[in-house]
Amino acid sequence: MQNAANPFIGEWTQDFSKTRLRQGLVLKIESDGRDGVHFFGEFSYIANFDGRDYPRKDSRDDTVALVLIDAHTVDSTYRRGDQIADRDRWVISADGQQMTLTTTGVLGTGERIKENLVFRKQ
Repeated sequence: MQNAANPFIGEWTQDFSKTRLRQGLVLKIESDGRDGVHFFGEFSYIANFDGRDYPRKDSRDDTVALVLIDAHTVDSTYRRGDQIADRDRWVISADGQQMTLTTTGVLGTGERIKENLVFRKQ
C-alpha cells in the first residue's frame, strides 16, 4: 500500500458519543516506511499487511498478523503461543475521518468479548 494513500495513518481518539466502552483510548498509526504500519496504543508493533506473524510489545499476546481486505479495511489476528487469542477489524469511513475497530476475543477472566470502538482522526 502506498503511504500517501494509506487512510489508517494518523492519530485516532476514541469517540465517546459512538462507543459504549469508554476507555479513552488513543491510537497512533504511522507508516513503517515500507508496506506496513507502526502501531502505538495500549501495546505496539510494526507489521506489514502480508498475513505473517510479527512480534507485539507490552502485550499479553505474542504476535499480530495484518491482512489488507480492501483500501479501507484491515483484519488483524493476535496469537498467544499457537492459539488465536483475539481478532480486530479496522474499517475507515469513506471520508477518512472515522475508524470503527471491532474486536473479538477472550478477556483474561475467560469471558468472551465483542466490542465496537469508534475513533475520530485528529
